[in-house]
Amino acid sequence: MHPIGLRHFHDFVPLPQFEEEDSGFYFFLAQISLRKFLTQTMEIVGYLVGRVVFAPVVTEELRKQVREWYDHLPNVVRFPLDTAPLFDSRKSFLRGQYIALHVVFGWPSVLEIIKHGDSDPAHHDQETLAVTRDQAKDCIRCSALFLSIADEQLMGRKMGTHFTLYA
Repeated sequence: MHPIGLRHFHDFVPLPQFEEEDSGFYFFLAQISLRKFLTQTMEIVGYLVGRVVFAPVVTEELRKQVREWYDHLPNVVRFPLDTAPLFDSRKSFLRGQYIALHVVFGWPSVLEIIKHGDSDPAHHDQETLAVTRDQAKDCIRCSALFLSIADEQLMGRKMGTHFTLYA
């Protein structure tokens, strides 16, 4: 994720006011909150000055928070968490972002297992190893899920989507 400077203004610029509640209103707010989750995650457990931050307890809490976000989505923007085809580009986009966020959550655990193995008690206790395995499995599962649903966004022929998926 390349910083574009908008993060510096999120405390100063209020959310927009809408006079009518429609799917665009909910989509916009859902997209904002997911983006905020992603930027905060990158600052906490993602990449920090060129290195990956491994913090399984923090990651577990972030996973709970984003799941709570999903549980409270209004029906008009709620999406399934499987590969069911969606014929709504907004729901499809949100689903892709949600699943990609889970990949970001689990990536430090994948790297930790690659680095130390999944049964090395010298670096972690058994509980931490179990959490690390769970987070790594979720990361790989979500990576595969993202790849299986990405074609929906690609079919929209949006240049930004193509660049994001390519990167």
